[in-house]
Amino acid sequence: MNTMEQDRENRRAAVLASLHATGATEVAERFNRFVEASGEVTNEWDQRFIEFIEKHREFPLWTGNAGRGFEFVFSPRDEAGFWTLEARDGATGKGFLDHHDAGRIFELAEQIGLRAPAR
Repeated sequence: MNTMEQDRENRRAAVLASLHATGATEVAERFNRFVEASGEVTNEWDQRFIEFIEKHREFPLWTGNAGRGFEFVFSPRDEAGFWTLEARDGATGKGFLDHHDAGRIFELAEQIGLRAPAR
């Protein structure tokens, strides 16, 4: 197995070990800690993530990590979510998941018996 394949397998194993259902309150607390740790002032870009959390307050969310400071939040109901990154070197980042990410999360959730709620 080459380095890239090993890295992919490590990320997959991390997601399988950490993927679980949670609620918007936990997600909001974690996102707030992420923003505070980044040392940045909350801006319009952050507001989009806050709006995502508020929109999904009444629905189950899935969360997990893929190692190396990469965490994600996913709404199985809407097949949408976002990611955050806190690297060891202090770099941070955040963005929204794409359709490919949603498909992979559903595949991994199925492997651990995590089922999407009925719509």
